[in-house]
Amino acid sequence: MDNNNKPDNSSTKNSLFNHRYNVFLFAIVTWVFTLAFGFPITAALGPGTSGLVTTVITTMVVVIGIRIANRPFAAFLIILLFSILSIPFPFFGPIGPHKIILGFVVGLFYELHSLHFLRISSYWRLVIASSVATCVSLWVMYGMMIFFNLTGIEKLRGFVLVGSIVYAFLAAIGAIIGQKIYFKTLKNLKSTRQLED
Repeated sequence: MDNNNKPDNSSTKNSLFNHRYNVFLFAIVTWVFTLAFGFPITAALGPGTSGLVTTVITTMVVVIGIRIANRPFAAFLIILLFSILSIPFPFFGPIGPHKIILGFVVGLFYELHSLHFLRISSYWRLVIASSVATCVSLWVMYGMMIFFNLTGIEKLRGFVLVGSIVYAFLAAIGAIIGQKIYFKTLKNLKSTRQLED
């Protein structure tokens, strides 16, 4: 068979499937940071409050993961996997499988960064997507708590409006820091290039 007629497998090799380990890695890292910093805050103050501390850090990690994976729906899968890992813990919403709904919606909003028709750079698309997704997450969480009649609604009701604005601002900061770390430090490291290949 002529080599020129052989099927090109490069697209397969570079598919998101081959970057599944990157997606799992950054979902787990995000979960570890949230567990370490967010768990005690949520336990003390109620659902939706841990983000005051964790939003910058977790957004930074997610954004670095998105940059390294550099594939469609990497952001969606990182957030969805993070929501699944969070099911038995009182952060990213109250304990329970309904967190998968939250992860699904927030992950889709993160994918706004891949909308190339927006006439802004990929850098700022990712900042905006992170900010919008994080803002939306609090409202989706609030809606789920009402729909499923979960405990903690009263605490979140007085926090959701101001909290969503603050979270959006903190997520934007996290996205900017994450991209600065990626472009100035991580992008040129041999280990990062191996993850990206």
